[in-house]
Amino acid sequence: EENGSYIDGTLINNTIVYNSVTDTDWGAGIAQFRRTEPTMKNNIVAFNHSTGAWSEDDVNTLYTYSLTYGNSPNYGGLMTGSGTGNLSADPIFVRASDDSDWTNDDFHLQAGSPAINVGDPSINDTDGSRSDMGAYGGVYGGW
Repeated sequence: EENGSYIDGTLINNTIVYNSVTDTDWGAGIAQFRRTEPTMKNNIVAFNHSTGAWSEDDVNTLYTYSLTYGNSPNYGGLMTGSGTGNLSADPIFVRASDDSDWTNDDFHLQAGSPAINVGDPSINDTDGSRSDMGAYGGVYGGW
């Protein structure tokens, strides 16, 4: 808490995969801690060896248009994934492996991915279509 107000953050259009932590109480792909009101949308949180999305507070209305899948477990703390537009389905990456060699991975979405054109409708991809979820969607998706 800073001067009696919440400290806010923004986490939009990220791909968070294959993370491993040793502290199962605090480790997560995305973690929200007390007295913050973060904006978390258009993210893919998948295949983490710990909780995918964890929250100390009920911020489910702030975790929206995100795909959370294959984590252990997908949600923890007070996070339930009940926010608008959330999915639980394999994101279908072009190429992804949990072999600690990031040079052989490609986290672009394959055609037919459930994360294509289903992100926040107020955000467009660089081609003008509705945003994809993950790092290659949204206004900076062309990087």
